[in-house]
Amino acid sequence: MIRGRIAAAFVAICLIGVSVAHACKVPVFRYALERWQADNYRVVVTSSGPLNEEHQSAIEKLKQSPANTVVEVIDLSSLSEADLWQLEGGGQEIESPTLQVFYPERNGQRKLCWQGELSTANLSAWQSSSLRNDIAKDLQSGVSAVWVIVDGKEPAANDKFAVELRRSLDLASQSITLADGVILRANAAEYFKTHPDASMDDVLRSDVPLRIEFKVRRLGSQSNELAFRAMIQGFAENVSAPYAFPVFGRGRMIEPLRADQLTDDTIVSACNYLVGQCSCTMKSLNPGVDILLDTNWQQSLGNEIVFVDNSAHQLSGPIQIPVGSISDDAKRDTQQPKKTLHAGRVLLAIGLPVAIVMSLIIAVSIVMRQWTER
Repeated sequence: MIRGRIAAAFVAICLIGVSVAHACKVPVFRYALERWQADNYRVVVTSSGPLNEEHQSAIEKLKQSPANTVVEVIDLSSLSEADLWQLEGGGQEIESPTLQVFYPERNGQRKLCWQGELSTANLSAWQSSSLRNDIAKDLQSGVSAVWVIVDGKEPAANDKFAVELRRSLDLASQSITLADGVILRANAAEYFKTHPDASMDDVLRSDVPLRIEFKVRRLGSQSNELAFRAMIQGFAENVSAPYAFPVFGRGRMIEPLRADQLTDDTIVSACNYLVGQCSCTMKSLNPGVDILLDTNWQQSLGNEIVFVDNSAHQLSGPIQIPVGSISDDAKRDTQQPKKTLHAGRVLLAIGLPVAIVMSLIIAVSIVMRQWTER
């Protein structure tokens, strides 16, 4: 049996990236925090008539919040028959307004996370919660990853699992080190003067302290976390509690780890990936799903990174922190001077990228199949 599917998944995807591209020195958890925008949950409100003022106010509050959501309000009574047929479920009339929450789309697929009655309490529960707020604060303070324990029904088993996880995380913290070559934002200008061949990819985009720290938080069986439970249960289907999963970046949660999978090697391997040099810059190729967090990441990280002029890079003025898409890398590629290829190199120039992409797709497909066949 493969030991530690979480670590195996990370390694399978990232080793390919290492073979085809220079890994930047920035750790995975920090790269995700500064450069991966949180994916949006789709919140759909459906009614058979106008909403009351209380509901409208709660919906507007969610829309105006920094939470990673896209809110859609559908009044069935205002739609034509043709429009109704285009809705999921045929647009059947409903007695009372409903609330549906969908996971962020992946590969064009949309999955329902939760549905229930539209109420101010439910809207508020989805917008934020105490545990999710604590996780966001941890990540914004520089914590490498927050390991969330989902308790089961047996207190003794829950406590035993928590003790073993903390012990393994302590071991990981002691045995893992940050890669050399990470450039602090405050030191970037001077560093480039003495290291003209250094890469901007190795520069941190915020002043959040860079350190190795893993924090544990528990979701107790009696905790009032309606929305967080729904996100977890829909992602970790058919997994018996207690189990745990890491959250890093801007709220990315990874495949949960069951009690029978908990070993020092598995935890250290998973943590080693999170702290290792980032080579998987394409977020869509990484496993996991973002959780819904009511926080302004851009504001918490800062808006500018400043360099002085130097002959090697000709950088001056502010450079905005990327919002998390991979388009920045693509833009840099298009700005490079184009070179004329000899006829004999054309096939290599075209074929190699195609082969790399196909290898990535095959590897990711194999890994995802292993996760689903449990």
